[in-house]
Amino acid sequence: MTCGRFYRPQYAYPPAPAGFRDEMFAFYFDALSVPALGQGIPVGDPIRNIPLQLHRDAPFIWRATSVLSNQTGIGVQLQGPSGSLLSSDFEPVLQSFFPSGTLGPGFGLVTHEPEIECPVSGVILITLANLSAAPIVDPTTKVLLLGVKRWRLKR
Repeated sequence: MTCGRFYRPQYAYPPAPAGFRDEMFAFYFDALSVPALGQGIPVGDPIRNIPLQLHRDAPFIWRATSVLSNQTGIGVQLQGPSGSLLSSDFEPVLQSFFPSGTLGPGFGLVTHEPEIECPVSGVILITLANLSAAPIVDPTTKVLLLGVKRWRLKR
């Protein structure tokens, strides 16, 4: 899967279980689909538990995440559909070099090992925090969740 970037886990992910097939899939969220991703963020007042709604057609096996923003003072914390946090604190969305060699705000793909199984209609929560000393006005934050949809084979 490319989606503008490559991700490669340290170890191969297991194949789909018998009776299922995996199809690569990416969820893309921005301020048009999730308006809270475009809200200004005051100092010391995070925007908590922004829901990223998954589809109702098949379970999603979440394997990598990328967060991009036009603001470098943003920190993110993700919570999986089981309620567990993926980090103990906010991860800064810093300026990063991307595979194309360009410098841009955001962090490249972070691979999840082990993969995270998300049920049909699952919800992933993201909290955005202002890690800078000044209010963040008019951010453009985008979230990309990469993985596979797991389809049951018809008999």
